[in-house]
Amino acid sequence: MRILTEHPSPRGSSPEKGFSHSGGSTFWDHLEVLRKKILTALGITALAALVFFVFGDYFVQVLLKLPRDLGIELIYIKPQEKFVAYLRLAVYLSSIVGVPVLVTEIFSFVVPALTPAEKRLMLPMSIIVVLLYLLGLLWAYFFLFPYVLGFFVQFGTPDVRAAWSIGAYIQLFGSVTVVCAFLFLFPVVLVGGVKSGLYDVQQLARGRKYVLLGLFIAAALFTPPDPVTQVAVALILYCLYELTLLFIRISEKGRHDG
Repeated sequence: MRILTEHPSPRGSSPEKGFSHSGGSTFWDHLEVLRKKILTALGITALAALVFFVFGDYFVQVLLKLPRDLGIELIYIKPQEKFVAYLRLAVYLSSIVGVPVLVTEIFSFVVPALTPAEKRLMLPMSIIVVLLYLLGLLWAYFFLFPYVLGFFVQFGTPDVRAAWSIGAYIQLFGSVTVVCAFLFLFPVVLVGGVKSGLYDVQQLARGRKYVLLGLFIAAALFTPPDPVTQVAVALILYCLYELTLLFIRISEKGRHDG
């Protein structure tokens, strides 16, 4: 990234969008632009949450299919619980829109200050962040979440009739899917650390056993208290770790060969 010079902005002029290569904007101007971009992303996310809330019946009906197939009755036990559950679901779903928008806003902010080589790296990295987040959501919803529900249904004596609270059910849905989606951004952290020089691929390869331990700890902290689920999430993250190492090696080899 090029070094930015700091000059006062001309009177009456507005800060440029993003960084400036040639000066003319102060640090505070850039900070104000970043603030506006973050607020824009939050505003769009809030609007998406409102849309999801208005059409909450449809999305709740989609989510109700899983417990219905398992013979589970969903109830609400507090006057406000159904409303809060719809609101919470809208917030969870809005991240599907919010994360890509936030990545796009940050990309548009920093890209003017990047060198051509950095721009070629920044665009695919931004796309990968969005794709990994969406991949984590899809994997959690279609594979992990149904398994978690099945585990809780089959656990313990069958003599206890299942009647789950809709608030607890939506909260479980969010804790499994959204958290898993953010955990899928783990490869981006690895690549970012290598590109910034914090560590290299050899250090990552030598630290496999520590990484594996850390992944199991993270899975235990951020997933439901089910050992099988925690092991499955940790192993998926470890597979992403190995694939990321392979990707870094191939990209470095291609750069050296070129």
